[in-house]
Amino acid sequence: MNVIQVSEIIRSEFQLPIIYLTANADSSTFRAAQRTDPHAYLLKPFDEKALGIAIEVALNQHRKVQAIKSSEHWYANAFQCLNEAVMATDSTGAVVFMNAIAEDMTGISLRTAINQPIASVLRIQRKIQQLDRLSLRKKDSVGSILKTVLRSGVAVPFASDTQLVSEPHAFVAIEGSATSIREASGRITGSLFVFRPEDWSAPSSAA
Repeated sequence: MNVIQVSEIIRSEFQLPIIYLTANADSSTFRAAQRTDPHAYLLKPFDEKALGIAIEVALNQHRKVQAIKSSEHWYANAFQCLNEAVMATDSTGAVVFMNAIAEDMTGISLRTAINQPIASVLRIQRKIQQLDRLSLRKKDSVGSILKTVLRSGVAVPFASDTQLVSEPHAFVAIEGSATSIREASGRITGSLFVFRPEDWSAPSSAA
């Protein structure tokens, strides 16, 4: 087992930052090392100051990444506890998350949906379209809603007569909306679709 293979184990099993100290400057070694996502790649000879700076930068980046992962895990668990279907996409419209209710309503698992265009997973139509296939209103499609959300950042409600076409080809009247996901800087990084059956009512709280 070579040092790169050991580094892959350290990264995958222990999620620790990796810094390479090596005398190998050839491109093939560097490309192989890149696969382990190292925080630094220092060539010998190096001085203690450069190593110290590399370690500080690596630890700082590692703490930030772990904080982001912890936040993502918290939100994923929170969305699983909701009584509504939730689907999230990245900035290209590819599915990155859906909770159990969304899986049940669409008839498609997260494993199947992940990285797929949301329009191919969340299939909606106006009720009139069920009777008249030629009456497609593009502004009410998932693709159009997604484009508006990602471009403008405004929340977009579903049309009042929206139906979900679920597997295996069943029609369910739904209500819902889509909004953007933003970084703290305000940059839009994805979208969030939340929907529920039209006759859904929130559970009453215990007195």
